[in-house]
Order: sequence, then structure tokens, then C-alpha cells
Amino acid sequence: MERRQRGVSAGLLLLLYQISQVGFQNIPSVTLGVLVLNIFLFLNPLRPLTEVCLSVNEAVHRQNWQRLLLSPFHHADDWHLYYNMISMLWKGIMLERKLKSIWFAYTIAVFSVLIGVVYIVLELLLMIILDDPSYGMNCGVGFSGVLFALKVLNNHYNPGRVSTVLGLPISSKYACWVELVAIHLISPGTSFAGHLSGILVGLMYTMGPLKKIMKEYLFLFLSIYLEYYLSVKMSLQMKCGEAINMFFHKHGNKCFCLDFYCCVNSNGSLYSLQKVVGCLRNCYWISQAFQ
Repeated sequence: MERRQRGVSAGLLLLLYQISQVGFQNIPSVTLGVLVLNIFLFLNPLRPLTEVCLSVNEAVHRQNWQRLLLSPFHHADDWHLYYNMISMLWKGIMLERKLKSIWFAYTIAVFSVLIGVVYIVLELLLMIILDDPSYGMNCGVGFSGVLFALKVLNNHYNPGRVSTVLGLPISSKYACWVELVAIHLISPGTSFAGHLSGILVGLMYTMGPLKKIMKEYLFLFLSIYLEYYLSVKMSLQMKCGEAINMFFHKHGNKCFCLDFYCCVNSNGSLYSLQKVVGCLRNCYWISQAFQ
């Protein structure tokens, strides 16, 4: 796989024009950050495409798992970047306002990795079932898998809408599946498995346990971070209450948690992480991210 074009080109210029027409002030922060990251890596790729694309051979057999992180944010050419980022622009504006920035950023991060894992599983199954080693060599890059997952979320949060695919009105409930087939027929070189992986991950979020699992792990991460933060502050002889107040002040003026003191013993040491997580669930600033 070789990059057909790099640098300032027609697709990139058109993308920048479209973004400027929307207005930077009208683009939520995480969405804008994703756009900037993809454009930056297009102009300044970390590695050649052959060293970031994701395939069974590279990820499984050679154990180049870093490709799970790199492949979604690299694009084959300027038009590949353009179509993906225009889609991200509109989906991001709608979903980030709905999900809030913290949760939307977390969702993008999880989807980016998980879609790669599902893609590897699908390609591996095809390779085994069809006894065709070429599926192990299919090497994909690009953000389109994440975009298909976001489309599933957008349709879930906005039911009843009608999308237009090839000029035909399609219920949003089935639009992802119709687009999956249509794109593959129009552009056979696109990754069918990559797009399908995005849809499956989106369904895991809207209809499966993924959203619940993500919440549990986020609470656990925050509790570990909070335990570390408080332990550092207390090691400086800071009173427990002062450390807690400083933590919430640092992370936003709207933060308050009346029940948080139940996490702390009278001697200033923390209870178990499970207790901390339970208290964090009552915090306004975290619960707002999940509305």
C-alpha cells in the first residue's frame, strides 16, 4: 500500500474550506481535535502506510499491535481524508452535543481500537472459513470504520429519520446496512470488513453491553487516578478535605460531590476502590458526561 498523494492538495484544500465555512467556533472541541489530528497525520505521517495499516498478518502473526492505534488516523490520499473528515464533521457536531465532550472523546478512543480488533477477527474468520490466505494480507487504514459506528449511534439517538442513499429514501434504521453494500459496489477497493466492523461495534454500544462496560472502566480509571492524586497531596501533609477540594476545583467549577467524604476514613486514608467508585457515581461532574 502506497500513499498516492501527500501534502497540500485539492481534497485537503476543499476540506479546509468546508471547515472554515462551518466556522471553528461552531465545531465542538473533541470533533475539532479529531479533525486536526487526522489532517496533521496526513501531512506528517508517523510512518509509511505499509507500516501503519492493519491486517491479520501484521497484527496477529507479527504482533504489531500498535497498528490498532495508528491505522484509524492515517489515510491513503487526500480524497480518502476529505470524505472521512467531512462525515466526521457533521456526525461529530451532532453527537458531541448529545453525548458531551468527555464521553464523546472516550467513545472515539474506545471505538478506534475495538473496531480494529473486530476487523482482525472478521478477516481471520474469513481466512479460515474460505481457506483463503489473501484475507490475512488485506491491510486497511482510515477512519471510516469509526464513522460507521458513529452513524449507528446517530441513528439510535435520532430514530425515525430518513436518509438518502443513491437517491433513494432509506429509513435510518437500515441506512448503515444499505450504505455498507452501496459503498462496496461503487468502490470495490474499500474495506467491507472494516466498515462492517464499525457497524457491529456501534450495535454493541446501542444494543449490547459495550456502553455499560465503558462506564464501569471509566469509573475505575477515575477512581485510581483520584486515589493517586489524593495520596500525593496527603504525602505533602495536606489535609484530606483540602486535597479533595483542590481535586474538584482543578477539574471544573461545576464539580461537587456531597457524598464524596464517605470515601475517606477519619485518618485520611481511602477505602477500597469499589467504595470510591460508588461515591464517584454520585458526583455531578461525572454523571453529566453520561446524560
